[in-house]
Amino acid sequence: MSAPRTTHFSAVFRILWYLKGTLFHGLHFSSESSLALHAFCDADWAGDPTDRRSTTGYCFFLGTSLISWRSKKQTVVSRSSTEAEYRALAYATSELLWIRWLLQDMGVSQSTSTPIYCDNQSAIQIAHNDVFHERTKHIEIDYHLVRHHLQHGILCLLSVASADQIHQIASAWTIWFFGFQTQLGFYTPNLSLRGMLIYHYIFCIHERIFCIHVLYLCIHYFDSVMSCK
Repeated sequence: MSAPRTTHFSAVFRILWYLKGTLFHGLHFSSESSLALHAFCDADWAGDPTDRRSTTGYCFFLGTSLISWRSKKQTVVSRSSTEAEYRALAYATSELLWIRWLLQDMGVSQSTSTPIYCDNQSAIQIAHNDVFHERTKHIEIDYHLVRHHLQHGILCLLSVASADQIHQIASAWTIWFFGFQTQLGFYTPNLSLRGMLIYHYIFCIHERIFCIHVLYLCIHYFDSVMSCK
């Protein structure tokens, strides 16, 4: 904020365009959905050109309902795609433990292992096989919590093709966004005439707020540029 650049300005515009374009998108929670928990986990590798850190992404489904998701840049630089994927598995495992405890408190206990779908075979093999650990000592011991809970039957790791990996949307964003809208449970409501008028009114208000925000950002940006000169 103290020294904005053109890249930051473009990033703000991209966020605002996304919010404007998905204003009426929602998540559908079906009453007929099962209560079986499963997850998708993914990570890119050195995707940030600034510091070469990878981005973790995961999403959890209760039946067909999307209940938890996250996309976050990893705190350290991974030296291989396998390490990046394994760190993502560790984050997903921590979230899985919390969701299972929460569901148990709500009376929805999970009697079987929770499947986590991952598209990196090496990361899955590391979690299953002790031999591979000798070759991956650069991965911190903390991240072997995946193997611990795998052995205790809390989770099971399943392979999925990269093309079918739902959480590509979080680690590699817009390329897969529109293709996975249905699988993620996104929907755009069918509105009656009255509903369309109400939504149009709300949309006009958001449109004006959007323009005011853009104008403010432009003024702030150019003021900063001029002050730097």
